[in-house]
Amino acid sequence: MKKPAKHSIMIVDDETAIRNSLASLLSTYGFETHTLASVDAMLNALQAGHPSCILLDVRMPGIDGLQAQKLLAERDVSPPVIMMSGHGDIAMAVAAIKNGASDFVEKPIDDEKLVAAIEMAIAKHSLKAGVAQRFARLSPREKVIAGMVAKGY
Repeated sequence: MKKPAKHSIMIVDDETAIRNSLASLLSTYGFETHTLASVDAMLNALQAGHPSCILLDVRMPGIDGLQAQKLLAERDVSPPVIMMSGHGDIAMAVAAIKNGASDFVEKPIDDEKLVAAIEMAIAKHSLKAGVAQRFARLSPREKVIAGMVAKGY
């Protein structure tokens, strides 16, 4: 099922075949893709703009995916991140989610599950961004009242 290209997906994996395969798959679903072989390349590319979602391999030479998540948080880069691994375990998945990953997928990747994970991550991110924008428009008094309502007063 093709969709109009509206979301850009950054694919970061040190394996060329995986990058190309994922790019091909996602383009058939209407996503624009940008492939990169390292976290350093990703960090450089993010200076030019942010994608809708980042697919990030956990195990890569140099800076790995879990370290990359921390760097993204330090730089206040906020697109949703979906971690990928061919050697994942529960501890790794838990660490990724605790560090802010939207999801964790194992290789070999199930095409439909990956696309569903991407769509869900983008939808949740858009919802959070919308709430943050609306909250930012509140007056200081409205923010105090909203905080009190959230606390149950």
